[in-house]
Amino acid sequence: MSTILKGAVLGLANVVAVGLALGVVYSGHGMLAMLPVVLLFGTVPGLLAGAVIGALAGVSRTTTRARKLTLVLAALAAAVAITAMFGVLELAPVACIPTVFAALALERWTAR
Repeated sequence: MSTILKGAVLGLANVVAVGLALGVVYSGHGMLAMLPVVLLFGTVPGLLAGAVIGALAGVSRTTTRARKLTLVLAALAAAVAITAMFGVLELAPVACIPTVFAALALERWTAR
């Protein structure tokens, strides 16, 4: 499986995790309340961002620590950009939590 596809898969998984996290933190209606909205608006940007970060993981030839830092920073930038794009920048801190884990999982999955 290519690093681009791995990034896209983790990007999609991250969208689901962000939807669940936002449901837990911001919704009084339960964990699944925000998931449909996040999936509706976040699936395409999440897949694209994941694919781009996966490509970055594929070409990165630095140390493990530098790769982790690069992928985490790129993923956090994407999360903030996506929330800003939809005018919900106040949701970025919660969205960044699962995003860090997805970026670290991508680094591990694509490690050489």
